[in-house]
Parts: sequence; structure tokens; C-alpha cells
Amino acid sequence: MLLLFDAHAGDDRVIWPLLRSVDLFYQKGIFAAEEGRESREEGREEGVGNEKGGREGGREEPTSLAWGLVDRLSRELNGCRDVKKMLACLNVALHLFSPLSFQPHQESVHSGAAASRLVVSIFLGHRFPRVRKAAAEQLYTKFLLHDQLLAARPEAQEQVLELLTNTGWDGENLKQVRRSRDVLCELLVLAVPGGKGEEQGEEEGRGGGEGRRAGGGKGRRAGGGGDLA
Repeated sequence: MLLLFDAHAGDDRVIWPLLRSVDLFYQKGIFAAEEGRESREEGREEGVGNEKGGREGGREEPTSLAWGLVDRLSRELNGCRDVKKMLACLNVALHLFSPLSFQPHQESVHSGAAASRLVVSIFLGHRFPRVRKAAAEQLYTKFLLHDQLLAARPEAQEQVLELLTNTGWDGENLKQVRRSRDVLCELLVLAVPGGKGEEQGEEEGRGGGEGRRAGGGKGRRAGGGGDLA
């Protein structure tokens, strides 16, 4: 599966159907056994890291399916202007969520936290209102129906859900929206994005609409990290 992402990186004619297939596999529970095995491995890795004082980065070897998907979703989203493809990436990323530890740098240790940061930082801060709104709605549903994701800090759930509900994610004031996104990152103890890329993305958002797409990956620009926050 991951080899297909690598072989056809940036080719939306292949990647989009592949994303839809991965989404369907998760819905049907096909990856359930793999998920359970990787969760146990992550738990053992964290335990070993604690005993030894932690190794560099604290992250297990990036060979698991979940980590592989997080990395490849990040790559496909870089500079992407195709809303359909972005929403397909969003659907896959949501399947990768796992309970947050609310510890600093958790997204460097657990693939589930890395997927959470991917959705919060990229999608909620994206220059396309439709993408932000869809991400907020799906995040709200995810955290509401799967309260184990925030079980390590129960008091955070109400604040998170309230912020997702009360923010106008499809509003025109992108700076204000991103401030709300940053507050959400702080509540979830996820690294807060920022920097030049965000400013560039904001300027581009004023200059182009959602209808512009990258056909077959041709529309990508070097340094398209404005989307990635």
C-alpha cells in the first residue's frame, strides 16, 4: 500500500482513488488487526524509552502503516489545491487518531497524535474555507463520539468541543481562524504551527479561489508549505 503512494507520488489520478480505497479499508475494519499490533508496539516503545531515558526523538522506527500514512499524507498535502483530494486525505487521517497523552512532543512519539496535529494544523488553518469547515465538523464528531481520545484529560473535551462549535471556521478572517486553531493546539498539547509559510498561504488565499487545482500534481510549486502551516 505504502509503495503505491511512493511510486505515484503527486499523481492525483492514482493517489485520489488510493486514498478512497484506504478510507474504505478502514471503514470495513480491514486494518483493525494491524492497528492493534502497532498500538501495542508504540506502548512498548514508550516504556523502553522511559526506562532508558528516551532515545533521540522518542519515536519508534517509522515502518508502521500508521506512521507511513501520516508521512505520505503530509507529502501529498504539500502545495495541494485540489479540495477533493484534501478532503480524501482528511478522511484517512481521521482513521489514524488514537488517544492523546497530552504530553509535550506527543506527535513525535505516537502516530495517532501526529495524525491529530496533521488535521488540526493543516486543515483547520487552511486558506480554503470549505476545507476548514469540513475539518472542524469531522473533528467535532470524532471527539464527541470517541471520548477515549481525550480521556487522559477529561476536562479538555468540553473546551475542545466548545471551540470547534463556536468558531466560524469558514469565515473570511484567516488570521482570526488560525488564532482559534492555535488555541486548539494548546488545549490538545500539540505543537503550534506558524512562520513564513502561513503568511504566504494567507496572501495566496486572497489571490486565488478554491476552484484552482493541481492536475496530476503539475500545479505544485516548490515551497508550497504555505498549506502545511
